Amino acid sequence: MEVLVVGNTAYVDDDFCAKAFPGDHVQVVAVQDTRRDESSPHASWKELLQHLDQAYEFERVVYLSNYLTPHTDTVGDIETLRSVFRACAGRRIQLLYVAGPAGAEGAADAAGRTGKGIIARASNDLCRYYAAREGVQTKILRVPFLYTASAALEDPFLVPLFDACSTGSVALQGAEDAAFPLLCTEELAVLVRRIFDSWDDNFETLDVADAFHHTAGEVGEALKALFSGLSVAYGDSAGYALPVSDVVRVRYGWFQRYDLLRDLSTIQARWDAGRAKKVNPLRAAIDRIQMRSLPIKCLETGVAWVLFEVLEHLFSQSVQLNVLDYRLLYVVLIGTLYGLDFGLVAALLASVGLAASYFTQYGYTFQGLFYEPSNWLPFIAYFVVGAVCGYVQLRNSEAIRAERDQNELVRNRNTFLTQLYHDAIEDKRVQTSDRGSPQQLWQDLCRDAGARRAQPTRHLSQVLRASGRDPRERFGGDLPCFGRGICTPGGSKSRDCRRCRTLAHA
Repeated sequence: MEVLVVGNTAYVDDDFCAKAFPGDHVQVVAVQDTRRDESSPHASWKELLQHLDQAYEFERVVYLSNYLTPHTDTVGDIETLRSVFRACAGRRIQLLYVAGPAGAEGAADAAGRTGKGIIARASNDLCRYYAAREGVQTKILRVPFLYTASAALEDPFLVPLFDACSTGSVALQGAEDAAFPLLCTEELAVLVRRIFDSWDDNFETLDVADAFHHTAGEVGEALKALFSGLSVAYGDSAGYALPVSDVVRVRYGWFQRYDLLRDLSTIQARWDAGRAKKVNPLRAAIDRIQMRSLPIKCLETGVAWVLFEVLEHLFSQSVQLNVLDYRLLYVVLIGTLYGLDFGLVAALLASVGLAASYFTQYGYTFQGLFYEPSNWLPFIAYFVVGAVCGYVQLRNSEAIRAERDQNELVRNRNTFLTQLYHDAIEDKRVQTSDRGSPQQLWQDLCRDAGARRAQPTRHLSQVLRASGRDPRERFGGDLPCFGRGICTPGGSKSRDCRRCRTLAHA
């Protein structure tokens, strides 16, 4: 089946699609990204939805509400839901609207009077309206707030929460005793699959009960156990309490198994490892240095040469620090950062500094330095090291550039093929609308009752020719006579059909 997953797709990955829609072709569209990737030719969500509506015949649509993320301030959820319903209007599509706990039918009045609760209830009314008027097979699945334990995704709530906890203080919007229901996306995928497996045409709202009844205070205490010295501040929100219902458990045999407080340490350890891997100041500084312009690189090469010459003169008399060749370190550094050309330039500058030190400190003359082969070894070492370090950096840069060019080529091909495909779809749609459908042609035929009684085949041929179409093209080379036989093109008549004796064909 063709499945469209749209809305708050921050919780959707390949594992989610494999568990929720096994064996189906799934198209995932992120609403918040106006351009999902650089290869997409669509400039806006509306244009992307229009092309999807033309190019695909979706049988199932899953809309994930933005309010599945706790403490979210994202706007435009109900407008996007309306655009999805309008695209599904008049089609036999199974639409599952997955909503958060805000605006639940049995929620407390204090929670229902909030802005999010009002918008959530309006989304429920919008689903009822389109299900009754447009015939869209709709179900509302109200679940707790979502969290993901997938290593391939960044949780839109837990990751910012951990970032705030790393600073030493965090603020939760709910009161300390406010209900804080949470559900793992892996369990949601299993429930979605079971709902579609036993789908019916009736509109209904399915409520998933909160199995663990956690509060914001319990989540805060769990965060304090993970981050030592953490200060947690609570708000005054009453939270959202889901109604107690066992319909999902009885009908689909589903129940919640994963607890956030047990998974929190694993998610935090994965976040900590990814944060340490992601934030590398040395790698970031090297990347910034390599991206500088040519004059800046030349200036930095000269300044570094002067600096290392000063270090060489300062530490030349030290017993402990004299074992390090600062000029060789300078050559390695410049060659590694800027490549082969600058590595050789650095080797030349280091050789000039070494020759100057031989002349001034050790009393060498040019003839004595030149005609003694043992004195050549440091100079040769500088050039060899500069060439090797520069060549390694050059190879790495060329490999990265080739990979980027290859990715750009693939993106361009994908963009071209995508645009070509949508142009073909658009041309086909225009041609179909210009020529008219067979049903419209038959309606034109039936308007003339006398012609329909006397010579139906001739009148049908005239209608087809008037629309710019060959009658033989419409019927595969034969024209039906609505009698016992089939009239063939070229003027010949069927022997078994008496009506055809009065008809003339092209």
